[in-house]
Amino acid sequence: MDILASSRRVQVEVDGVIVADSTSPGCCSRLASRRGTTYPRSTCEWTCSGTLTVRPDCPYKGTAEYWSIEVNGRAHPDHAWSYKAPFAESQKIAGLIAFYNEKVDLIVDGVRLDRPQTKFS
Repeated sequence: MDILASSRRVQVEVDGVIVADSTSPGCCSRLASRRGTTYPRSTCEWTCSGTLTVRPDCPYKGTAEYWSIEVNGRAHPDHAWSYKAPFAESQKIAGLIAFYNEKVDLIVDGVRLDRPQTKFS
């Protein structure tokens, strides 16, 4: 697993509302055998409310925190996750937030990306 720094602006949109915005995202080249985008918590601006659940998740990374994002009065369960205290071999992802690219709209430098179709869709 590797985290690569980026200077691109990445916005996350749910139901037409920008819920996260970062100008210094990190791209995770291998996270749970899938490509994902992660955001440093300190630069990820949240513009929505949501609920947090914690559950044991991965034998390689540890216990994950999952966010259900609430936008326009509608809950969107488990749209984002992070590892506050991952196992030693996964420390590079500590404190980063990732969104399911299949469940949100990603806008990179003003260009909307297509949603991938996977089992998480």
